[in-house]
This record gives sequence, structure tokens and C-alpha cells, in this order.
Amino acid sequence: RARARARARARARARARARARARARARARARARARARARARARGSHATPAAPASQRSTKFWRTRRSLWSRTSFV
Repeated sequence: RARARARARARARARARARARARARARARARARARARARARARGSHATPAAPASQRSTKFWRTRRSLWSRTSFV
């Protein structure tokens, strides 16, 4: 009987772990969807211009990028 109870507890724990994993996967999928939506929005009317690689890390482009991420109009 004790062994059966232990087995039931193990099964419940496995089920809880599976549920947690499913929740984490759903959260990751939602995050990916949000990121894709943000990317699509950026590509739309407020697309970030392609800066030459030499300038992409200058302060100007950094501030631009932070503005783009913060606002929907630049």
C-alpha cells in the first residue's frame, strides 16, 4: 500500500512537471510571437533604416534604436 501511494505521488509529480514544462513552452511561444509582432511593426511604417555596418554601433544609431524600441513613431 505504501509503495502504491509512493507510485501515485511520483505520478502526480511527473504530471506537475509536465504541466510546468507545457506552461514554459507556451510562455516561450507567446514571447516569440510578441517578438515577431514587434519585428513586423518595425518593418512596417517605422522600419529602421539599414545603417552601414561601420556606423551601426555609433551612439547615433544606438539612440535611434532605443527610440524605435520605445516609441512607435520616429
